[in-house]
Amino acid sequence: ENLNSEDDSQSSSKKHPNSFCSKAKKLDSKTRGQLIPLGNILKSTGNNTHQNPPTPLDPETSYFSHNPHLRLYLYRTYGIHFEDLTSDEAREAFVEFTAKYNAGELEEAYYSPGGLPQEAMDQCQRTQHRWKFRTNKVEERSLEVVRAGVRKQTEYDAGGDGSGGGV
Repeated sequence: ENLNSEDDSQSSSKKHPNSFCSKAKKLDSKTRGQLIPLGNILKSTGNNTHQNPPTPLDPETSYFSHNPHLRLYLYRTYGIHFEDLTSDEAREAFVEFTAKYNAGELEEAYYSPGGLPQEAMDQCQRTQHRWKFRTNKVEERSLEVVRAGVRKQTEYDAGGDGSGGGV
């Protein structure tokens, strides 16, 4: 579920017309209903859970290591694809993301040492464009085997803990 209400993202774009928020668009209710759950908000006040993030992020030094987190946050919160932002807008968005992350205001999956769920990442495609390649069932199966192999190798290279050094 989106962290910000639709009204919040719209009011943010009115306050900062040249900010990344001006590119925000509503996720339709069908899309919103199909989002993979990411758990409870880390620092939710309703259930007396007041956990702090394991390691605070720095807006300057954590940008590349937490790019997948930003990509997911932008899509789920604002309906924005990362590639639709300028470099300055992406950096501005990351400053907002780190503030929410460090305050514990994001879902538990953002803090997981195992990384973000692949199913959730698959939902926030890298681009709005949908490629249409003609493939048969054998080619589709072969592509899925390759995707699974790349995913497994990426997870192995990341060491399974997000540190980037598994070998």
